[in-house]
This record gives sequence, C-alpha cells and structure tokens, in this order.
Amino acid sequence: MIDKLFLNTEGYQVSFDLKTLPDRTDAFDTIIHFRLDPRLGNVAFTSFPAHLTCETLQRLVTYLEQHIAQLEDESFKSYVFVPLNLQFQLQALAGGINSPDDGEFGLRFMINMEQPDVDLTSVDVGGEAVVTLEEINHFLASVKHLLANTSH
Repeated sequence: MIDKLFLNTEGYQVSFDLKTLPDRTDAFDTIIHFRLDPRLGNVAFTSFPAHLTCETLQRLVTYLEQHIAQLEDESFKSYVFVPLNLQFQLQALAGGINSPDDGEFGLRFMINMEQPDVDLTSVDVGGEAVVTLEEINHFLASVKHLLANTSH
C-alpha cells in the first residue's frame, strides 16, 4: 500500500510516496517528488528510492512544531533537518505568526539526486518559498495520522 503526504508552499509542492515494507514496520520505501508551481515554470524532479523511518518522520514533526513555537522570537534560527539517509534536507526560515492557524514562514526544501555516474558528485536540487501555517498544520496532521496508523 502506498500513502502520500503533500507539503504545499506558495511556490512548489513536495509529495512523499510512502510504500509499506513487507519486512519492516518501522520504515517506508520512499520516493519524494518536487514540483514547481506551474505558473513559475515546468520544473519537476524525483528522488531516488530510500527508506524513511517512522522515527525520522516523528523528528520532522517535532522540528516543524518547534520552529512554529519559536516564530515570535526573531533571533531564533532553525537548523537544517537532514535524515540519516541524506535523501532530502529541509530548513524552516523566518516568518511571522498572528495565531496558531494564521502566519507563514519561509521553507527551503532540497532533494538529494542519486549519483548517476561515479564521476559526478552529489547534487541537491529544490526551492525556497513561503508556506502558510494552515498548510504546515495540514501536513503535520497527515504525518501524525500516518504514524498513528503504523505499527512500529
């Protein structure tokens, strides 16, 4: 079974295709798709398949919730979130908050492209755009729902 998680910003969409592994209940075989908003151009790319653990998804939830909680502190800077498999990186940036559901912040998302040739170095591609708290809260609810329904 494949579950999909969507993270929508004002400039791009990231989708996670999570396929249940028959021999593991604590991880998913994951492919990540990045698609630029069509009004900005025709750019899309896909990550290499990699395992994404439930622990990593929980760490991502915690990372984003902590960032949202610190948005009112202008001196706070979130670190770059990178899973151990290096499949992607995400960094929540500065923004503003009016209420728990009203606000926005910058979000940088990069996908690591697998090396097609041993002579090439690793390449990360992605984008940076504003994301609303409404969209982030929707993404977080989807991840939490997935984790709650996964036996790990």
